[in-house]
Amino acid sequence: MLLAGRTAEELVCGNVTTGAERDLTEATRLARRMVTRWGMGELGLAAFQANAEHPFLGYELAQGRDHSEATAARIDQEVQRVLAERHAYAGRLLTDARELLDHRAQALLQAETLDQHALARILGPRPARAEEKPE
Repeated sequence: MLLAGRTAEELVCGNVTTGAERDLTEATRLARRMVTRWGMGELGLAAFQANAEHPFLGYELAQGRDHSEATAARIDQEVQRVLAERHAYAGRLLTDARELLDHRAQALLQAETLDQHALARILGPRPARAEEKPE
């Protein structure tokens, strides 16, 4: 979801703007956590110290890290791989729903913002969640 806005810009406009900055930052932070803390990547079942979360410049330098420079490079590569994979997946989903995407893009160009009622008119009613469906 975090990469969908930027991916939609690429598909509809053919370029990107700064509008997805916060989403890209959050997606990167999440991917890094997936790789370094939760072992959800190709580096295997290991957790690595995440120095990037310390708020004070210089603090992380004083603390050191619990892995080598080579492992740090592998972490960076894995984060990039996760983000690229999710970006491609968002692209496939948006391409499959291109007509709805184009309708939403046109509505946004006209109104700049859309409330939930306008989105429901464009996208149709939200599908019921599994826990909301009657048995």
